[in-house]
Amino acid sequence: MSERPATTHLEFTVGGERCFIALPPSLVCRFGRGSDNTVVVSDQLVSRNHALIDCRGPGEYYITDLGSRNGTQVNGARVVVPARLIEGDRITVGEQTFIFHDAVENVSRPQTAEGVGETVVMVSVEVITVLVTDIRDYTNWSRTLGESKLTAVISAMIQQADAVLRRNEVWGQKYIGDAVMGIWKHDRTESNDRVLRAVLKSTLEMFHIVAGLQSQFGFEQPMCIGAGINTGAASLGNMGGDGTADYTALGDAVNKAFRLESATRVLDCDILVGDATWEWLPPDLRSPAFVRRMVPLKGYPDPQPACEVSVADLEELLRRTE
Repeated sequence: MSERPATTHLEFTVGGERCFIALPPSLVCRFGRGSDNTVVVSDQLVSRNHALIDCRGPGEYYITDLGSRNGTQVNGARVVVPARLIEGDRITVGEQTFIFHDAVENVSRPQTAEGVGETVVMVSVEVITVLVTDIRDYTNWSRTLGESKLTAVISAMIQQADAVLRRNEVWGQKYIGDAVMGIWKHDRTESNDRVLRAVLKSTLEMFHIVAGLQSQFGFEQPMCIGAGINTGAASLGNMGGDGTADYTALGDAVNKAFRLESATRVLDCDILVGDATWEWLPPDLRSPAFVRRMVPLKGYPDPQPACEVSVADLEELLRRTE
């Protein structure tokens, strides 16, 4: 039996033995099948990067599901958005249960010399593929709807997008106004084929979602989106100060995905794929449907290589290579 920590911790049982994991405020505790997780759960129901627990202020611990295939439960309820943990909460990851024990009086955030909470350290640098979609001419388009209808439309879009991304094993996702960002992490032990197919399928399904909303709500003018996809290294971690930490990705790979999406409006095309993503595509997906070109991107001094592909061509390509 391991020793029970005096501070905030998790309690669980393995092979009949009680075990404990201390949760100091500085630790981002990650769960998953991958060997780089804080808690490695060898269970096929568990995704490689499944969930995480982080401290966002004195005594404020939150659990976040990282887009896992089978979900994370707290007291039997699936975690959809980050959920604050309280004493005695039962966390289920696959078939393993962890009990959260709080010790508020022992929790304190790291302080700088000036007495201000220091920035949370990034967790790791990984290779990721980023998908960004955004509604074109959103300001003018939204003004024709009115606040009530606009709220219903964006809520429906986000709900459906969330289901699509989770079904395609996204590692993390963010919704920034009318923009949707999905992040897939490349596992060094697995082929990039699976990841990139999931990204392309998600991209196609995002366009299908918008077409469905057009039909459902009967917009006076078409609702159109563009999509940017890019692959590269990024810092993944819990970033920010006390109480404002946010598990996200930072780096040029992310920035370029947003710039590629913006460029689809200038070029009047559906999807732009970064050159790094193109280089990582498996041979059967390297179709002439991807038209290579040099694309001016905001913030970059020189045009950047990218590939343009239409929704119709992408749909045919994925159908043919399934």
